[in-house]
Amino acid sequence: MLTFFFSLILAVSINLFAQDYSHTYINQTGSEISYETHELQHTSGETVYTCCSGNEVVTTFCNSLTTRETWVNNSETNTALKAYREENTLYLTGILSGKDFSKKFAIDDLPWYQSMSYSLTGLVSSPEPEVQFWLLRIDKPKIYKMKAMKKGIEILDSNGMIIEAQKIEVRLAGFFSQFWQSHYWFRLSDGLFVKYEGVNGPPGDPLTRIELLE
Repeated sequence: MLTFFFSLILAVSINLFAQDYSHTYINQTGSEISYETHELQHTSGETVYTCCSGNEVVTTFCNSLTTRETWVNNSETNTALKAYREENTLYLTGILSGKDFSKKFAIDDLPWYQSMSYSLTGLVSSPEPEVQFWLLRIDKPKIYKMKAMKKGIEILDSNGMIIEAQKIEVRLAGFFSQFWQSHYWFRLSDGLFVKYEGVNGPPGDPLTRIELLE
């Protein structure tokens, strides 16, 4: 019975995005403003989530909500990398800042969520209050164990759109959880990512805010 229950929850989570979509977001870091697109496509039995921001394109291949493989291409930094999982090892290979790069990272059985703006949508419809997962920092290669926690429902005014959203807080797992946090908001009706707030660098760096534009 328990197995059936969690299978049902997973099916509901996956079905939130049964259709392909493309949305534009506004990204503000300090006084700098840019725009990015997030696209979802279903192909060959898997989900492809693509984020285009300036000169960088990140393409993530998922089995349901869990990352299987990620490609990162950045023409400005001369970077073209592929990250993929084989059992409990993550491999990162390609060109990083114009130089050949290859490294592997040992992990455990937790899921890999490389595109949190997509993968964390499963937590919106889940009965669980939190989830732990792995995240790979690709620009300065390092692996992190993360924890995402529900933080209540909020009403957002996102560029003129009134949205009922689930707020989710993301921290490093374990002792280092006190040193960094960020927040995501997902539309309650279908799990769509609508907002992000966090500092993407060391303490003292400006706040980054990403919001759904259309």
